[in-house]
Amino acid sequence: MARLGAIAENIALLALLNPKEPVPENPIPSKFIDDGRASHFILSFEDERRTAEAFAILLSNTDNPRKVGAVCVEQSLDGHSLTIRTAVNAGPQTDRKDAFARITSALRKASCSEPLKKQEDVLLNEIIGACQLRLLGRLRSRHAKSSRQSGRVQFIHKLRDTLKLLDWDQNPPKDIDFYWQQVDSLIDLFGDLESLPPRDARSESGRAILNDIIRRVGRVLRPIDTRSILNNPSHPRYDMIRSLNKLHQYRHAARYLLSAARKFHAFHDLRIEEVKPFGESKTGAESLSVRRGLFSRSLTSRRQKNFVRLVQEQSGKSLSQIEQELQKHPELDKRVHAEIQLLFHYECQMNTVTQPRVIVSNKQACLLCDLLIKTHGGFYTPSSHGTLYPRWRIPRSDEVSFPTPAKARMVQCLDQFNRALETKIKKFAAQKCVIPNAPESVIFRSYNHSTSSTVPTPTTAGKGSEGNPEVPINRGFPSARTSIRSRVSSISTKLPASTIEDDETKSSRPLRSPVQSDTTPCPCPPKPKRALSLSSSQTYAQSALKQPRILTRGVPTTYTMSPGSVAQFQAPRIHLDLSYEQACALEGSSLSPSCTSARSALIPSTAEAHEDLTLQVEWLDAENTKLGGLLERIVDIAFPWARKRRKIADGALFKGHGLVFVNKDNAVSLKAIGPG
Repeated sequence: MARLGAIAENIALLALLNPKEPVPENPIPSKFIDDGRASHFILSFEDERRTAEAFAILLSNTDNPRKVGAVCVEQSLDGHSLTIRTAVNAGPQTDRKDAFARITSALRKASCSEPLKKQEDVLLNEIIGACQLRLLGRLRSRHAKSSRQSGRVQFIHKLRDTLKLLDWDQNPPKDIDFYWQQVDSLIDLFGDLESLPPRDARSESGRAILNDIIRRVGRVLRPIDTRSILNNPSHPRYDMIRSLNKLHQYRHAARYLLSAARKFHAFHDLRIEEVKPFGESKTGAESLSVRRGLFSRSLTSRRQKNFVRLVQEQSGKSLSQIEQELQKHPELDKRVHAEIQLLFHYECQMNTVTQPRVIVSNKQACLLCDLLIKTHGGFYTPSSHGTLYPRWRIPRSDEVSFPTPAKARMVQCLDQFNRALETKIKKFAAQKCVIPNAPESVIFRSYNHSTSSTVPTPTTAGKGSEGNPEVPINRGFPSARTSIRSRVSSISTKLPASTIEDDETKSSRPLRSPVQSDTTPCPCPPKPKRALSLSSSQTYAQSALKQPRILTRGVPTTYTMSPGSVAQFQAPRIHLDLSYEQACALEGSSLSPSCTSARSALIPSTAEAHEDLTLQVEWLDAENTKLGGLLERIVDIAFPWARKRRKIADGALFKGHGLVFVNKDNAVSLKAIGPG
């Protein structure tokens, strides 16, 4: 087999394994929360992220995949201005700059005027005008300038029939007749839009109708529990609710930007700067420390024959077919994705003191962008749809001009990136994951914020939050296939108090739960026959489906449980399933693990059933020195005796290091560290 560079070969091999590794929410690294440069920043980390997310949506005025864009926010040293740095996969950015000029002009005027509600309407109208073609595409209108709309159903026509099938038992509209009038009005407005001549639909007449449509969408969504639906892609109304939220996000973005502009003077001097895209090329940057990819090295190693066999089994191809596929990779024209363009731009601009912390796109990051950004460590990207694109590449050294410190750092980064690729190859070769495709597009959400927290602590929703369409949701990732028994209550993260708040986000709300990635195990579901059923109480039966918290090796996770909540933690071969009621059992309790799951009710009788309880969970190596003195605490679930019901003493989690569940070379420690 002709020699490929290590990174190119590993990307081609990983593509053969067809990996799917969605990351609904990346945890925020502590370095960005306690950043030593914080005094140089005008915006908090959360405000910087929200501003970038808003402009990523608003500057996306096309559904052309070549025009996928990414943005970040530069903050001036004097605190008087902000620069929106923008990049696209390919082509010019004239339309994006025109949309930006229109939106920022309206924002400056609106932020200096009263009343707030009226100026919000003015700003929204300008946003609709700047994004008019994109909105027509989102509605799948006949006026949309896109071949991608052909054959796609106009979902508005199915709106009434779809909403009739929703379960209104939990939070029905106060006036059901008025609600259906709003639904019918929304359908009629879309009919009016479609009846316009094409020129009018793309001008002021169409803009007025689009404005009314977005308002009606907000009223239609208000009584619907959008959070639980969007957290469960298998829900039969998922696609409809997601499409409606994509329309309503423009109001969220307008409200956020207007509130931010009234708080931060720097929003009065907003600028836009573009990054020139790299041209398409058949080759990208390579690792300097490794010359051959994992597959080529395995062919000449006796120890790796089993790995080659696994690749053949998972790809369904013979050895010769795999070699042929790998040889096709150098012939593909590849491009540098927008997120990577921004990363390399700042590596070449070391004099930028207030380097942005967040890189955001109107699409979620692909698997390779997410992996490289995490490996680099200088930026944060919120999530990934987990799909690998073989035509992805890294800029070569002859295409960029690095300062000396950056050059050494990027050489090390590429070596680490190549090792991370090989780790993923081994993981996907050893274990096939059946995960549906995740939606790529991002929905701008409305929630309160100030300084973000990386410590997940659940909170119980207040009255009315279930019906609020603006409560925070995850990004709509399909969860791995689960049994019917695996329905659990929604576990949430508590955000700090608001600094920018709007009228529709004042209710208590459940929040996003960061999901670990980068070094995370493959999010494969346990087989249904091994799944453990949870409590049959109504609390759990009526709750939304929740993905388990994916643990990162060596990183302790602190989790606070509230009454009625359920915690799920997952590491390779170990799945911990713990309800609050089990944790706070007042009498003796038992453990009934399987080879992939463990369940426990281990809290002493001194715990009050109504108090919050804080747990610490950590994925350890089974040979970790921490386990040396914990033999009496270890529960090895890999052996047959462990599958029988076993009595656990009251208070086990409160004593010393708690309990340690071990399965082969993996171990998970679980202990209580006090009340919430």
